Amino acid sequence: MKNFVLYLLVCLGLFFANPVGAQMLDDAEEMTDEGYEELFDEMYGEEIEKSNSVEEAMYGKESPDSVVGDGENSSLEGAAKALAKHIDDMKQQKLNEENGVVDAPVEAPTLNGEIFIGISKGSFVLFKDVLGRQMCSFGVTLRSTLDKDIRMLALKLAFPLQDYAFIYRDIKANGVQEKFIRGIGDICYNLSEAPDIEINRCRIFGANEDECAKRIKWDNKMESPDLTQSPYL
Repeated sequence: MKNFVLYLLVCLGLFFANPVGAQMLDDAEEMTDEGYEELFDEMYGEEIEKSNSVEEAMYGKESPDSVVGDGENSSLEGAAKALAKHIDDMKQQKLNEENGVVDAPVEAPTLNGEIFIGISKGSFVLFKDVLGRQMCSFGVTLRSTLDKDIRMLALKLAFPLQDYAFIYRDIKANGVQEKFIRGIGDICYNLSEAPDIEINRCRIFGANEDECAKRIKWDNKMESPDLTQSPYL
């Protein structure tokens, strides 16, 4: 048993010592039992003398979970099992590569629904400031019908005369959020056309960032979730 254990230990040592693991294992098969013991002593003998066990010499004070037992024999047996499993796994991986066997691709989580944005109906207000300048205010509502949460969506609405930037955060699946903003001058009379929507950053839980650009749409009939939240009405 001891020779078998030493054989496995040396095999793994050779495997990690040389990038071409398969070739080193083949060469090791020609070594005698005495040769294994000599090579093992050369690699770990001095460390074993300083350590309490074989696995501590090989792995340090935090030995692998698979190495269990109190005595040297149980330590060697545990190490042998762990090494044998690792070698088998590596051989199987090499065999799979040679036979063209690849792991099945992991499918990305599906995302359903769309994102709508628009000027909230009933939110547009015209007024003049203390200097007599023409001002306006309005709400921009983002409504999600996605089945996943939107962590953050930063976008820009490019109207003919002015761009408006918005950042929406923590929108639940099928949730809604409204931002209020004000404008000045001619922009107040040029909001009827749909603006260009530029996505700067988007984070959807469990989905790719480009999903926002694919799913966002302008809505000319957007309903406000709560107009009483407007600071301008």
